[in-house]
Amino acid sequence: MASDDGVATARGVRATGSGQIWKSPSVVSNHRRRVLKDRLAKGLAAACLLAVLVPLADMLYMFAYRGLQVISIEKLTTITVGSASFVSGGLANAIVGTLLLIALASLITVPLGLLGGVYMAEFSDHRLSEALRFAADVLAGNSSIVLGYVGYLVFVLYFGWGYWAGSTWLSSQTTGSPRP
Repeated sequence: MASDDGVATARGVRATGSGQIWKSPSVVSNHRRRVLKDRLAKGLAAACLLAVLVPLADMLYMFAYRGLQVISIEKLTTITVGSASFVSGGLANAIVGTLLLIALASLITVPLGLLGGVYMAEFSDHRLSEALRFAADVLAGNSSIVLGYVGYLVFVLYFGWGYWAGSTWLSSQTTGSPRP
């Protein structure tokens, strides 16, 4: 709305050049209340942030302090040896196993994901696209640690498969992506 002298008004109240409306007791008390609530909310948010960051910083410091005492090039490149009750050595087996698992999963996932995306965008009918998107949404809605544990139990422990089972299961989780 515009007043007679061309000054815009809020809710039909005429604004004067002296600003008298902002000095009324109801507006001032509402403003003070809002400012107080705003400062209280900001203070509470800062306290919550501090309550989370202090233990996090303490844990990171502890991990760095104790980890730097233990980790060395020898520890990273030595093969793990030992029995089920006593294990010693390094982390080379774990590092190589992780890299092998990721490489095999990528060999399966990248072509399958690219070809599946092109097929769904160019050639598939509506019903098949919806079914594939539903399956991707279901996979994306589940926790990956639960799916990984189930895959390990079924394929590695029950069937006795090795890296191919892990990489196939990992690729099945990464090819499903939610709708944009």
